[in-house]
Order: sequence, then C-alpha cells, then structure tokens
Amino acid sequence: MNSNKLIDALFTQGWFVWDNFLTPHEVSELKVCIPTDWSQAGIGRNDEYMTKKAIRSDKIQWLQSDMGPPVSDFLQ
Repeated sequence: MNSNKLIDALFTQGWFVWDNFLTPHEVSELKVCIPTDWSQAGIGRNDEYMTKKAIRSDKIQWLQSDMGPPVSDFLQ
C-alpha cells in the first residue's frame, strides 16, 4: 500500500478504502468475538448525548480489548 495514496485520498476526499486490509480469516476471527447486541448510535457528547433515528439510524459496537485475542490484536 502506497502511503502517499492514502494521505492524498484523506486530504482530497476525507476517506480511504484499503482493499484487503484484513484477511478473510481475520474477519472471521473478529466476527466470533464481537457481540451481536449493538447499541443505537447517537449524536453529541457527555450531557448532550442523545439518540435521534431521524439523524442517525445506524447501530454501533465499540471494540474492547477484553472481547478476545483477535480483537486485542487488531486494536494493537
């Protein structure tokens, strides 16, 4: 992967697609560790945090190192 390509894309588009960042095996290992009960995503911080499905209807699951070795390895 060319780091200049990544930096250029982040600067011009604000995002970058990194093909094959994880192998299919790594994805399978991570998937087994991640809980299925995702939380409704919200907006705001601290006391101003709220969920508004009209603005953000997705769900989220934060990765924690105690979810298993595949997750802690990924986070490192």
